[in-house]
Amino acid sequence: MQPESLEEFDKHIGLLLRLLRKRRGLTQMELAEKLDISYQQLQKYETGKNRISASRLAVIAGALNVPVTVFFKPENGRSAEEATISVDILSDNPSLTRLVRLFHRIESEQLQGLLLQCAMVFAKESPMVR
Repeated sequence: MQPESLEEFDKHIGLLLRLLRKRRGLTQMELAEKLDISYQQLQKYETGKNRISASRLAVIAGALNVPVTVFFKPENGRSAEEATISVDILSDNPSLTRLVRLFHRIESEQLQGLLLQCAMVFAKESPMVR
């Protein structure tokens, strides 16, 4: 990897950390206390200013109750860059984050499809045929 791509990867890991923290409803202070670090250190991890060691990443994943692989596995075959953009959009919009969380709780694919079609109508986009 090139040095600049390492920096981008650190930022990507930080954005995922921030999203996962927010999904759990934790403040930076709360997660920092769980990890026995300062909230300032957590901020540096989330912005990619400080690189997270493998052992620290495992501890963070445990505190967030997610497998450590969530930080590395591409989301639905998307590139790290595309996933980072998605993370950034979600983490900056509490309503969207809540909507996504609720959508994931719907077990029926048919109901998920109906909800998607409703959203397309509200957004004035042509619903796609399923």
